[in-house]
Amino acid sequence: MMNTSGPAGLPRRRFLGTAMAGGVGAWGLTSLGAPGTARAARAARALEDPVAELRSKFFTGPVTERVDLDTLDPARRPDSSQLGTIGHFQFVDRYPWMTPDNLLPFAVAAGIKWVRTGFRHEDWGWSAGKPGAMLKSWVDADLKAGIKPLFTMSNRVNLGTPKEVSGWVDMVRAAIGEWGENVGAFMLDNEPNNSSEWKTRYGGEYWGGPWLDVYTRIAEQCCEQVKAEFPNAFLVNGIQVESQAMGQLKRSSPGIDALCMHHYTYKHGLPPEYTPRTGDANFRDFVTSHAEFERVMSDYLRQGRMLLGRPGLQIWMTEIGLPSLSLREFPSDTLEPMSETQQAKTIARMLVLGLLTATKTFLYTLADQGHNAARDGDTFGVVTDDLRPKQGFFVLGRISALTGGRATPDPEFLAIATRLEGALPGYVKRVGTALVKEELRAERLVTADGRALVAVWSTAPPRESFAPRRATFAVNKTLGKRPVLVDPMTGRSRFLVTRPGPGGAERFDLDVRDYPQFILAEK
Repeated sequence: MMNTSGPAGLPRRRFLGTAMAGGVGAWGLTSLGAPGTARAARAARALEDPVAELRSKFFTGPVTERVDLDTLDPARRPDSSQLGTIGHFQFVDRYPWMTPDNLLPFAVAAGIKWVRTGFRHEDWGWSAGKPGAMLKSWVDADLKAGIKPLFTMSNRVNLGTPKEVSGWVDMVRAAIGEWGENVGAFMLDNEPNNSSEWKTRYGGEYWGGPWLDVYTRIAEQCCEQVKAEFPNAFLVNGIQVESQAMGQLKRSSPGIDALCMHHYTYKHGLPPEYTPRTGDANFRDFVTSHAEFERVMSDYLRQGRMLLGRPGLQIWMTEIGLPSLSLREFPSDTLEPMSETQQAKTIARMLVLGLLTATKTFLYTLADQGHNAARDGDTFGVVTDDLRPKQGFFVLGRISALTGGRATPDPEFLAIATRLEGALPGYVKRVGTALVKEELRAERLVTADGRALVAVWSTAPPRESFAPRRATFAVNKTLGKRPVLVDPMTGRSRFLVTRPGPGGAERFDLDVRDYPQFILAEK
């Protein structure tokens, strides 16, 4: 049954006007085809009705003839799909709305293939040899819907004990034993530098110290034991700060398959294209060494591959996002108070950056943890704590639909933007050691079904209200016949007029906004 009591006793709304019935098994897409049972029919309706209603709000205009929304079904998407989200389902006792009945329709509607799922050592019934009810309910529901879990494994309860290594290994073994070797992927803790358990037990502070030495040793031993037993198990590093991860890899050789990266810039008054990096004495927390996000990510991955001698090493951005409500104060010429509009615009830009640079990108987070503006962490979700989809949810779903869940950047694509007469001056501001300068960006992606998708946006800080930059673009690759321009904030689309340019280039005019608009070619 749907939870009808909201936080702090507030009444909870019905999801999209639909009361969702049925237990956890009702969400299993693979069970929907079971013939001749009334339960299967009820299960199909329970999931398909809210999913269809959400998807019906994705697009209007000619793009509806070019995008098949049925391909959003996670079960139809390969494991190589790039888009994921964080579930926080391990906290369902604290946030009672985070149940499969309530939230799985949103993940399915948006075509999310991967969900980062908290897996604490204490979430498993070791004496009974079975997962706890909460963990089992979510993982079972995800797998039946075709969604893969990225288990964020926390063995902090065993730090400083003989199980500080074997506890992690036991968790991998237990999950594979319960759900099979192809169950998903395993992340070795999450942000240990932000963990009081790691720092209290071993000493050190955010930037490093004894805890990092211990993590380095434990991670290497865990990987060695897991890979000996399960060679195909996919392991993701848990350290999200580049300098710390490089220090770890210089002192050890863990058998990880992917580096971890978290991308947040709003605390520092930086647009998403600017990358917080460590090591500058001008900042206590983060600095920006240069603005080209793609170069930072490429350098991080290149170093990791060289240190480990693994050319197939990947990089997973296991957290990106922005709260939609915050009491944090920012300079008015850098960032405004947070809003759902700003959140959605930032998500759109970060998703494009993820498609350009990372193997996987996980949105932090699927659902709000509350609605207290004094706690930034409460409103990172794209679904509110009373189950209302925010604008950011629809941006996520639309970009997922346009790309097919994965897209490859085209390094040969060139775009030159010329600002037209009367255009507003560009945004320029010095933030610490960084000169934040507005650019008009255009990037070409090749979607999962082989179509060209060009993203165009301004790198000025996202605003609640933004004056578009009128510009003419010349690109070196054709946009095809009757390209369609799609606005991910509204879902509206129209045909884009193009014309021949000099030297075989193709030209078009566009009102550039502070979030990516997409130009989709014909199939």
